[in-house]
Amino acid sequence: MFHRVTPRVTPAVGVPMLGTHRAPARTPAEREKDPVTRQPSPTAKDALFRAASGQGADMFDDGYALHPIARQAAIATRTHWADVFVVEVGEDGWIELADLDGRSLRCWHYDDLRALLAPGAPVAVHTLYGVLAAGDELLNVSLERR
Repeated sequence: MFHRVTPRVTPAVGVPMLGTHRAPARTPAEREKDPVTRQPSPTAKDALFRAASGQGADMFDDGYALHPIARQAAIATRTHWADVFVVEVGEDGWIELADLDGRSLRCWHYDDLRALLAPGAPVAVHTLYGVLAAGDELLNVSLERR
């Protein structure tokens, strides 16, 4: 017959046992706000499905749908983000941005973003991966290099 040699230990309340710590459960609303766990928009999901099936692989070109890998890479490399504000948003997709030092930057997105971006609005742009963060949205943009 088997006899237990080590005593069974019950941890104190609130003290995790070694190797059993888990992050506290989050609500779906909290997960939706987190840029790491937030799911892509329906438009981005549609682009993913089309690219996976061989249709529309060019949807992930600069200024179109944001690829999930580029999204994660931009989130992971925080040193390349620049805080800027919107100067002008054109109907043709061109967005004029400026930083607090007066340097300007232009970027392009295939969609008309005038409803999302207002002149004077603070945004951030990832200068390495061409991602524009406006509110809760992450958009793939084509940066005009000057």
